[in-house]
Amino acid sequence: MPKITFISTYPPMMCGIGNYLRDITASLKPEDYQVLTFKKSKALKYTNEEELPNTKYIIPYNSPLKAINEINKIAKDSVVWIQHEFGIWHKQGEFIELVKKIKSKKVITLHTIHFQSDETPYGLEEREYKFLEQILPLVNGITIFSDGVYYAVTGAFPQHKNKIIEIRHGCKIYPGITKNFAKYSLMGFLLSSQQISKDLKKQIESLSKIIYEKNVKIIGNFGFIHSEKGYETIYLLHNELEKSLPKKRIISLFIGCIRNPNDIKQTECSKSLKKFHDGKKNFFINLYVPEEILPGLLKAFDAYIFWPKKATQSGRIANLQGAGACIVGKNLEGLGETLRISGCPLVNSYAGLLASLKHILSRPDYQKWVEKEAKNYAKKFRWKTQAKKHLLLGNFLLKDRKKLPILDQGYADYLYETRFKKLNNSSH
Repeated sequence: MPKITFISTYPPMMCGIGNYLRDITASLKPEDYQVLTFKKSKALKYTNEEELPNTKYIIPYNSPLKAINEINKIAKDSVVWIQHEFGIWHKQGEFIELVKKIKSKKVITLHTIHFQSDETPYGLEEREYKFLEQILPLVNGITIFSDGVYYAVTGAFPQHKNKIIEIRHGCKIYPGITKNFAKYSLMGFLLSSQQISKDLKKQIESLSKIIYEKNVKIIGNFGFIHSEKGYETIYLLHNELEKSLPKKRIISLFIGCIRNPNDIKQTECSKSLKKFHDGKKNFFINLYVPEEILPGLLKAFDAYIFWPKKATQSGRIANLQGAGACIVGKNLEGLGETLRISGCPLVNSYAGLLASLKHILSRPDYQKWVEKEAKNYAKKFRWKTQAKKHLLLGNFLLKDRKKLPILDQGYADYLYETRFKKLNNSSH
């Protein structure tokens, strides 16, 4: 019997949390885990990937509680480990009932918990506080991604402190490639795509003729479109950067698509971003980014901008760190904590963002230093290391250990105080 039974979204479903779990399981032995995931549904999007081994697609997406008998039968004598995000488990009452009826030892990874919200004295959002209040008595442990969330949850629920474990988001280590090779890979992907119109391809062909010149600098991002991500900032920065750096040619680029075509906010956001596209200096490319293009895409930009209106931790940042990319972002929630301890430029205002980007784009030596520190962070928290921590926690629970292991909690505070505090103060 496997030591861990994961319950989550999972490939070929198109979902970042499913990809997160796939990266964990890829670093585990097949005999150590199994995955129970959702049946195919018209409400969900899928890639062209095959269904994965060690996986049973048995949970009805709109009524997961119907699978409880099968879950208990399959997961007998293993630790049940659930990936939680409010958008996945949209019926919270049913989710709590599901957890209550699972007979095995239970762990939940909380992907979207805040620690800087004004809604409660602890920094949690009100719905998060109410959810934790109900779920903590039912489980043997929860895992979170940042020191900030650890302190928020333990502050709100000190009676459950021994159940709260920090395991930072894992990072995939990508092979080192030059920026020019990355740009070549990116252009090849875009020009070969059958989903891009002829007119847009002509614009990309024009871009591909100048993109390798030293004075051309690419800023932007990629991923699923969401109204809270603040991607419009990529384009708003463009004119100001060109005025400040007259010897540089700035290209603003975003590549991504909406996850749910029925979500009006996402659709409107996509239309809004499209208005910035001029096909010369500002590019919006409505396209899903498949896994195979990531090694090139992650290194092609001179600066990746994260300026969300609302955030927690970020799987995309973990990927970018593993590629040794240059990231600049907002000092907000788990996003800010991760940037801070991995040496990336971290700012509190739009003016600070603009100043930081000017510094990056005019100082290749500083850009290389940021890229190096990002990669060092990724090596510390590579998937293989983080997967071992999952197995360790699972073994503790199976052996009925009363005290759970301390894994990553406190690392952010330690590293900030010992290494990056002086660097961040001197840089900003």
